[in-house]
Amino acid sequence: MSNGGVSMAISTTRSFNPDVADLLEDAFQLAGTEMVSGNDLATGRRVLNYLLLEWANKGINLWTIDNITIPSATIVAGTYEYDVDIDTIAVIKVMLRTGSGTYQSDVPLYEVSAVTYAQINNKLTRGKPSQFWLSRIGVRDVTDGVNRPSKLVLWPVPDVSNTYSIVYTRMRRMADAGRGGLSTLEIPDRFIPAMRYGLALGISLQKPGSADRVPLLQMLYDRTLNEAMDEDRERQDFTSIPDLSGYSPY
Repeated sequence: MSNGGVSMAISTTRSFNPDVADLLEDAFQLAGTEMVSGNDLATGRRVLNYLLLEWANKGINLWTIDNITIPSATIVAGTYEYDVDIDTIAVIKVMLRTGSGTYQSDVPLYEVSAVTYAQINNKLTRGKPSQFWLSRIGVRDVTDGVNRPSKLVLWPVPDVSNTYSIVYTRMRRMADAGRGGLSTLEIPDRFIPAMRYGLALGISLQKPGSADRVPLLQMLYDRTLNEAMDEDRERQDFTSIPDLSGYSPY
């Protein structure tokens, strides 16, 4: 590229990721005010953490999906309850694994509801597990009042020790803003615009002098969040084949 005969290089960096302090400063400006005190910083960080919790509850944090293994050494014959990592928001899939390496085999465990599990006549029947109930009893996140998954309850109960391992795919909670302002957020760059407007909206709602900016910021937040959510999805072919086995034209 040239400009008046002067050759201009194109940037090759792709690392723009504003830290918390920059995001908060920008959000305060969008709200028509400035971050001038420690109290403002605390307010902005609190709004940010609430926003992250809102996104977690919406289930849009596709980038926080990972696999957790409960090793075979932990699976004990006769023990039917196994802890789920505390930062788990939802369990998507559970597999029962036997063997390892070339001889490894994964079989899906089917989830049952609390009612279905309660109706099992003998919950201590031993055998190769084939289903699970995801217990949420007794674990409530005090920050947002949401019951988090706490235990995988297997049935039948494992009949042997050190043979099976459990691999579950889960959606975990995002890391919060922390105490300082120099850290960056655990969000993909495509969500940064939505975070920016969402922060400004939350700050405007707490600043009486910024109330007139709420409608515009709400519109910008909704638009950029929807755009990011539409982009943050899995892309794969989908085929639907109707079952016409029981259909007769006569």
